[in-house]
Amino acid sequence: HAQIRNGALNTIVNIFVVLVKVNSLEVTIRGGQEWFNETLLPLLIEDIKNCDCIHNACLSSKCLGILLSNSEVFRAYAKEYGVDLLSVLEEAVARGAGLHQNLYSEAQSTLNALQCQ
Repeated sequence: HAQIRNGALNTIVNIFVVLVKVNSLEVTIRGGQEWFNETLLPLLIEDIKNCDCIHNACLSSKCLGILLSNSEVFRAYAKEYGVDLLSVLEEAVARGAGLHQNLYSEAQSTLNALQCQ
């Protein structure tokens, strides 16, 4: 299960990277806002929060960071989301500092993107 999720998250990261390069991420999010907000965001947060697989938590943080850094619409929604996303990311930064440099780096970058105005 973790390997399949890892492959899916890697694919999503790569898609988001391409969409950013061609300036299409914001349009894509606006076109599928319900899916991004109600399906993807909770799944990414849950991966980061639970950290059942540290590699998947890292990839979920990377996905979330790309979205927050490149979409005003997504960032605005994420800031209003019911879960305290800030504390989830702060916990991931702390966990990553002691265990996994990539998780630390991705969570810190995502935290910075969330706090960006």
